[in-house]
Amino acid sequence: MKLVSRRACATPLAALLLAATSTFALAQSATVVIDNLAVPVKDKGTLTFKRIEAVNTNLTKEELTKLFSGAASKEEAGALVKKLKAEKISVPEIVFAQADGSTTARELLVSGVNEGKIVSAALKSVDGKGKAKGGEVTFKAGAIELRDLNMGTALAAAFSGNFRSEEHTSEL
Repeated sequence: MKLVSRRACATPLAALLLAATSTFALAQSATVVIDNLAVPVKDKGTLTFKRIEAVNTNLTKEELTKLFSGAASKEEAGALVKKLKAEKISVPEIVFAQADGSTTARELLVSGVNEGKIVSAALKSVDGKGKAKGGEVTFKAGAIELRDLNMGTALAAAFSGNFRSEEHTSEL
């Protein structure tokens, strides 16, 4: 009977463990892409995400689609927000189209998403046009950066179409 040294056994075992943990890590932190997601916003218009790319996220494409489409119930959305982890989420263009105008946000980059909390969210620009009591209105804004956000509150405001902070005092 021929004996095999511990070192000879350790190398293949180490390679197997490394492969197994790498596969597990990839399953837990993948890049997920969703293209052209259009979401109706409670009789106020349509919110269209041209592309959503979540890097190193723990959610599946189906879970992210459910979350960003507003298709999840309040309870499901809350659970997904609390579960969501991502190094970054980028959206090159978001358009909110209404019957009397539209608003376009460009180059959204959300960083450090961890269980409902966001380290930072930055937009390169926002512009829009629409109608008001006095006639047509246009606006343009440059770069905007926000820090230490609550994702549940932000999504609740986006899907309701109402951004008044006093009406979103609770999380999803």
